[in-house]
Amino acid sequence: MSSVEGTKCKVLPHVFSPCCICESSLSEFQKRVYHTIAQIEKGQVTTYGDLAKALDSAPRAVGQALKRNPFNSETYIPRVPCHRVISKNCTLGGFSGKKDHHSEEIKKKLALLEAEGLEFQNFKLTESMRNRVLTWQKLKNCTK
Repeated sequence: MSSVEGTKCKVLPHVFSPCCICESSLSEFQKRVYHTIAQIEKGQVTTYGDLAKALDSAPRAVGQALKRNPFNSETYIPRVPCHRVISKNCTLGGFSGKKDHHSEEIKKKLALLEAEGLEFQNFKLTESMRNRVLTWQKLKNCTK
């Protein structure tokens, strides 16, 4: 397919097939959250607070949208990798509605992020990895 022909998603122009986010019946806010996260590349993360600021929202609202993410599978185009959102203090935060570091969900989030090349110590992103945290200013470009 050509670079423009067949593009269905106006937010993610590189998606040439129907965008599962655009075609969903989710709220406009949820669509904005998922489109923004879909643009975070492997090996990068952002915080709930930075994502919220980029979307002119609140971190808890972002967290609630992520908790309900229906597009966290390789079968969706685009995939919404919500595991790439961490807490402002660079700890893992929640995942699938769980926050306990002993939960299987948090262990899965940690494993996913480590598989993407990020390093954590005691569930906190190491100092040497802090340059991989996208700020709200960088995310703001993704929300347009």
